[in-house]
Amino acid sequence: MKVLMINAIYGTRSSGRSMKDLAEKLRGEGHEVYIASPLKYVGESSFYRIGSDFDHKAHAFLSRLWGKQAYYSKGATKKLLKLVDEKKPDVIHVQVLHGNYIHFNYFFKEVAKRKIPVLFVLDDCWLFTGKCSHFTSANCYKWQTECDKCPQLQSCNPTWFFDRTKKMYNDKKAVYDSLEKFGVIAVSDWLLGEAKKSIMGKANVIKRIYNSIDVDSFKPSKSDLRQKLGLEDKFVVLGVATCLDESKGLSLFKDLASKMPDNYRIVFVGGLPQNTELPQNIMHVGHTESVEELAKYYSMADVFVQMSVEETFGKVTAEALSCGTPAVVFNSTANPELIGEGCGYVAAPKDVDGVLEKLKQIESDGKSCYTDRCRQFIVRSMNKETTLNEFIKVYKELIER
Repeated sequence: MKVLMINAIYGTRSSGRSMKDLAEKLRGEGHEVYIASPLKYVGESSFYRIGSDFDHKAHAFLSRLWGKQAYYSKGATKKLLKLVDEKKPDVIHVQVLHGNYIHFNYFFKEVAKRKIPVLFVLDDCWLFTGKCSHFTSANCYKWQTECDKCPQLQSCNPTWFFDRTKKMYNDKKAVYDSLEKFGVIAVSDWLLGEAKKSIMGKANVIKRIYNSIDVDSFKPSKSDLRQKLGLEDKFVVLGVATCLDESKGLSLFKDLASKMPDNYRIVFVGGLPQNTELPQNIMHVGHTESVEELAKYYSMADVFVQMSVEETFGKVTAEALSCGTPAVVFNSTANPELIGEGCGYVAAPKDVDGVLEKLKQIESDGKSCYTDRCRQFIVRSMNKETTLNEFIKVYKELIER
């Protein structure tokens, strides 16, 4: 079997790590895998870079100017189609496409002519809306019928002037109508339910497969992090995100910090917006690409807190649980799916006082009361071997239809 994988990222962050795990699994079973991404070379022998730095910047500028996302980079897209014709994949696996690097309509209409099955993996909601990656905070459900007059023009792939959401929505619908065979994988039950209501609901295969968790790498571990960070006698609350901005609950973390007992400390792992000022009881340790280092932070913490109200999965939450650390999340989107029995607590959306109450309960019980159940929940339902085998079954089902 030959598989072409296309994604805005690879080997890093949530969807990039999951895709790399899947590529390695496929190669280990003797399949051919080709990776296409706008990233520069990522150490893969079969890696193909889509476009150039200049092309990506021009695409981003034109997108903001004219209000259309993934309608440019046609030259780069034509070159990608040459790769398709050269390698002749049995299935094309795509994930994040709204990264200013591919002409969505042109590419998939050409793929439809070649009658190649396509598997769309939903890491967010862009593939079935006019332009938005998320919609619950805006309380907008126009995508169930037809997008227009978007309330999020200045966010979620912002545009300076024009609302092109009606055109983009209908163009996506036309693409899915043109494909002979396509599948949809949602990374949570919540996202699957939304996808079934959308223009993607008529897919030949539509199901939920959770993001894979490498339970051999993300497991309870000992380290001297507490000593290094001066946290030996503290109750450590961990937050992790690529960028801990408002969408990930930065102001909510600050509010929590103002209400915490003196023995509590919040530790952030990830980037922060420029000029962000933090209170003294919040420690920012920066971003890490090291899985080993990240697992140590998860293991070091007494509790993991997810302050985002819009999560299509929440891989950092699952990784923390895999390391034996209980979690507190909001009762919104896919968040509560990750809190198995005895794995932590669910609070009302944006209820900081409710989060603090749950933290105090975990402190009172002791982390050890939760660790085994957290670990077992992830090993049972999201371990890498099981989830990757499910992907391979879907590939085969699409090809053999």
